[in-house]
Amino acid sequence: MRTASRPFLLLLAALLWYPARSAAAQGSAVVFTVFAAETQAPLPGAQVSVDGRGRGVADAQGVVRVEGLSPGRHGASVTLMGRIPRGVRIDLTAGEEREVMVVMEALSVTLAPLTAAARARSRDWRIEDFYRRAQNSSTGRFITRAKIEEQNAIRFTDLFYGVPGVRVQPGPDGNTVRSTRALSMSQGGDCPPRFFVDGFPYTLSGPVDVEFGVTEIEGVEMYFGNVPAQWGGSSAMCGVILVWTRTSAAPATRS
Repeated sequence: MRTASRPFLLLLAALLWYPARSAAAQGSAVVFTVFAAETQAPLPGAQVSVDGRGRGVADAQGVVRVEGLSPGRHGASVTLMGRIPRGVRIDLTAGEEREVMVVMEALSVTLAPLTAAARARSRDWRIEDFYRRAQNSSTGRFITRAKIEEQNAIRFTDLFYGVPGVRVQPGPDGNTVRSTRALSMSQGGDCPPRFFVDGFPYTLSGPVDVEFGVTEIEGVEMYFGNVPAQWGGSSAMCGVILVWTRTSAAPATRS
């Protein structure tokens, strides 16, 4: 049998390689570099997840490269024992390579009551009112910043596991949060709660775990019965979830 010439083999290899290269070029990539907040030193061993899926562990330089991401919005989380988890939302275009710097703060092991009291006396009226209701309300359920850090939560829906009367349901578009009372009243149909961010109505544009990062949240407030009038009252049959952010920036107004 006649052996193929070397130029022919090189041409064939190029043709086989080119489509694979073109397809790869359409995928996006993110390079995460993880640092310690207090020393700016790299943090090897930090674990990176994208859209709820583990994608790598930081090397000695604190670097994790995640490839093959589709264009659009992605939710990433970075965790490391002894550090406060970080959440990042990233919007990618086709073929884009993005560098993301992640600074992680040490997780405090002191749970002194004075820490929570200081936050309750914040000059931010939103947070003052939130902690005041958390102390006095008999109908709402509250997740404070101290509780978030104690849980070492990574995703927004992680905050709701173990909360009485609340069900976290996995679905094709990510986890959802529902009131068991509302689901029973809807006779098997879906009954999503209303969301508010910093006191303003908020319409989700995607999965809640992508919309909200736990590092951005000061507290979460829930009502699944006897909803206060300012959050909808009796018209909020499926309940309400209020998210209070940690910053004093202008509140979200999208509805």
